[in-house]
Parts: sequence; C-alpha cells; structure tokens
Amino acid sequence: MNPTNTIFDAKHLIGCRFDDGVVQSDMKHWPFMVVNNTGRSKVQVKYKGETKTFYPEDVYSMVPTKMKEISEAYLGKTVTNSMVIVAEFNANLFRGTLDPVEKAPQNAKFDKSQIYCIILVGGSTCIPKMQKLLQDFFNGKELNKSINPDEAVAYGVAFQIYEGEHAMTKDNSPLDKFECTGIPLTPHGVPQIEVTFDIDSNGILSVSAVDKSTEKESNITITNVKAIGARRI
Repeated sequence: MNPTNTIFDAKHLIGCRFDDGVVQSDMKHWPFMVVNNTGRSKVQVKYKGETKTFYPEDVYSMVPTKMKEISEAYLGKTVTNSMVIVAEFNANLFRGTLDPVEKAPQNAKFDKSQIYCIILVGGSTCIPKMQKLLQDFFNGKELNKSINPDEAVAYGVAFQIYEGEHAMTKDNSPLDKFECTGIPLTPHGVPQIEVTFDIDSNGILSVSAVDKSTEKESNITITNVKAIGARRI
C-alpha cells in the first residue's frame, strides 16, 4: 500500500484553479499532495527518492501508455493500434442537463432572477462546461463553490410545512420552515431523518426532525395552526 503516491479522482482538478472551493475541499480527503503552481493545481508524488509534480492532464495522458505496456506484456507482442472508448459529451447532452434547472423556477412560479444562491450538487457540476452553462442561464450570477458538490446533499436538510388539501404542494399554504443541520458527510441516500408531527388540543403544531445516526434534533412550534384548521395540515 502506498496511498500518498496513489493518484485518483484527479479529473476533478482539470480546469479548476488551486483556490477553487471544490479543490480545497477534496484535498482534505485525498492521501496524495496537491500543490499550487501559479494558480493551477498539480499533484505531487515521490518516485525513486525524487519529488515530482504533474498537472492532472499529464496524469491522465499516462494511462493509455501504461495500458499499452500491460497489453503488450500480456499478449507477448507489440501493440501498434489501440482504441480507448470514453463517454462523449456533445452540445445537445450538455444542453439537455439544463432542462430540470429551467423547469424548477417555472414549477415554483417565480423568476430565476429571484434566486439568491446557486449551490452545485453532484460530481458532474465540477465540469467547467457545465458550470459555464449554469452561470450563463442565471445571467452571469456567481456560482457558490464553497461546498463540495459530492457532499452538498449531506450538509443539511430543510423542512417546509404546508397546510391544505390540494394534491400539489404549491397549491397549499406555507406555514413555516426549519433546518436540520450538522448531518455527517455520508453517501447520498444514507442519512435517515425521522420527522414527528404533534398537534395539541389548542391547535399548536410541534414538528421535530432527528438524524438517526447522531440523534441530533431540530424542532419548531407553530402557533397559527388553529386559524386554518388543524385537520387540514
């Protein structure tokens, strides 16, 4: 085992500056070193007693060469023609990823200019082209890169409470909202949040949310339930 000299996920560094929030966050989890080279990120390893640095593009360019060496050793002959198949993104595929982004404000019935903060969620949002499309869609608004996109879903959960009998949430009346924060960084879908609703005889609604892994609890009390009817929540 040689973790400090084992490079992985270096694709996240391609196109990103060293001071990028995503890079700084990822560095905390990588066993290998990432150093600043005039604003660009380079990975640093030790080889035969020497310290060497490589741009992430250089690392990935070494992969086909190494694959050729392994293939020749296995086949016992020289390989002169080879093909590496990778997933190909074209303009239409990139453009298609914006469809949910465009529909979200429309479904919520507000203009995209009213959005205060844009947080990147999911590893694919690390792609510079994707970030450019998002920024252009939001009329040049700066993207929030302070949170690692791969971990964003685990930073906190927001609960919104509505009253009404309509099938669609947007057609009901909002009562209040609160956040359950401090959830440990875990893969998407792993956190388990137990939410409890309790209405007393005076029509006061108490809502609590507990993270099952840490027992960390957040709660809120809503006193205007009586005016709208507790049975309609």
